[in-house]
Amino acid sequence: VYDIQVPMYEKVGWQHKVDMYSLDGRTIKVAPYEVKAYKAVGWYTYEGYLYAKLKENVNEYISSGKYSNAMSLIDGIEYVFYDTEYEYSVRKLKERAMDLWRSSIKCPLAYVSSYTGKYSETPTITLYFRNVSYKDITAFRVEYTCYDVFGEVIRKTQEYTVRDAGLASGEYDAYTWEVYDSNIDHIGDVKITEVVYSDRTKW
Repeated sequence: VYDIQVPMYEKVGWQHKVDMYSLDGRTIKVAPYEVKAYKAVGWYTYEGYLYAKLKENVNEYISSGKYSNAMSLIDGIEYVFYDTEYEYSVRKLKERAMDLWRSSIKCPLAYVSSYTGKYSETPTITLYFRNVSYKDITAFRVEYTCYDVFGEVIRKTQEYTVRDAGLASGEYDAYTWEVYDSNIDHIGDVKITEVVYSDRTKW
């Protein structure tokens, strides 16, 4: 039944129960007045259980240096916590992952991954980045090296400027450009050399 219908059902003898969850997979139904006592001994409401598992998994990723995985995990589930008592906690969890990632790379823009492809038969490369700063990023410059299928360098220290990044704080996006060389199999040695924020300050 809907929450608004609960009083009607209670008047005719139905008892309202709250589902509680434990981290080891157990579930139990308790009366509303018992929820606080169950929380005190390690049980969770549904949102609380989801947050506890999220925090556990995010901390595991962070402890192994997998900051991108931690951020992506939060991205995929944070909407569940909107307008709940855990919304602030999830935001702080995401900020912690951002802070540690930024500190580890000493850069406000994190390189995530890349792949090569084609657009209208023209070879392209696509790079994924995440803004791990607290400012929106307007533009940035990146250096990279191109390798062939044998892992040999065919273009060393290439530079590309993204002039319309439009990357908000904490956000993740891909940027693609043409390279005009069908021998490029993958890229490496990716380095951010300059970042321009929306307030026109630079890193």
